[in-house]
Amino acid sequence: MKNSNHIVIACSYLHVPGGYEKAMITTANLFSRKGWRVTLLVLDQYPGTYYPVDKGIPVVQEYLDFGITGKGNIISRKLRFINHLRQLKKTLQSLAPGYLICSEYHFATAAVLCGAGKFTTIISWEHHHYGTQIRNRFWELLFQYAYRKLDAVVCLNPDEQNYYRSINKNAVVIPNFIEAPVAGNMAIQQHFDIISVTRFNRIKGIDLLMRTAKLVFSKKPDLRWKLIGYGEQKEELLAFIQKEGLQEKLIYQPADKQELSEEYRAARLFVMTSRNECFPLVLLEAMSHGLPCLSFDCDTGPRHIIRSGYNGLLTTAEQPEPLANAILELLDQPALIQQMSDHARTTAASFTPDVVYKKWEALFLSYQQDPLGG
Repeated sequence: MKNSNHIVIACSYLHVPGGYEKAMITTANLFSRKGWRVTLLVLDQYPGTYYPVDKGIPVVQEYLDFGITGKGNIISRKLRFINHLRQLKKTLQSLAPGYLICSEYHFATAAVLCGAGKFTTIISWEHHHYGTQIRNRFWELLFQYAYRKLDAVVCLNPDEQNYYRSINKNAVVIPNFIEAPVAGNMAIQQHFDIISVTRFNRIKGIDLLMRTAKLVFSKKPDLRWKLIGYGEQKEELLAFIQKEGLQEKLIYQPADKQELSEEYRAARLFVMTSRNECFPLVLLEAMSHGLPCLSFDCDTGPRHIIRSGYNGLLTTAEQPEPLANAILELLDQPALIQQMSDHARTTAASFTPDVVYKKWEALFLSYQQDPLGG
């Protein structure tokens, strides 16, 4: 059965417009277009998908939390954990995948514990910075045990690989990819100096963005910054915009469009203020439209895409003042912006679907001679 050409991608919810969600769906589409049989297995209570899934890729939804819930007590949660392991095994046996790719640590752990390794190759696909993975003692013990038994751990950058190699020697780097930008008017008028596309929460640093914006507008009040996103701190952001009188300067746009090419082309710079990232796909999307990118130098993530001084700038993590200064200084150098813009497109061009697929195919080939099980 391990020679089956069926790939099952076990993932969390896919109904919102985030980089994780886009990576799950576009990768499933890519595998399908390369001749694989693909199933998306959504182990969450939300069954819908935000981005389009290719015809022929079934989306199977089964809500399994493996006892990671605030409901009940320690005994009921452990019983729920055992019951969900059984349900997962039954589901996987019915799907009969040759490869099971798990995008969350508890999915990969549960797959090992339910015995799926007896009939499929289990691969974890790490989309979250290891430093943000908070587990209680029970789950940490299970994680350490199960991850040593995985067939492979796919990481998005070399720093993450170094961490996971201390647990599993078969940790490999396969970055996410971006598809070619939608064709449009390359001479579109630039209406915004800055654009940010993000979730409004602490990890994405929306509070740091607000502090950075306040510094930027205090020195150059005529700038315009478009902010596209959604999240639990939306009301806090809107209150900040109102309080500071930035309604015509810091322009909020809800994340209700799948295609943002026109918005990217209408800006000069892209700014990210995340506290933690793993491999921020949005940076590549911005670069594919020729936008120099500025970001905090997180533990991992932006530094694997942004080459400071080449296609953008990295500044001290979680420090709004250096970032604001970098934004202001770069906006005063149109020749440098143009140079970085050209370099940004070059960077984005190295993360095409075909380039990244070859890495996945090499991983699959390491488990069988014929990648399509012939």
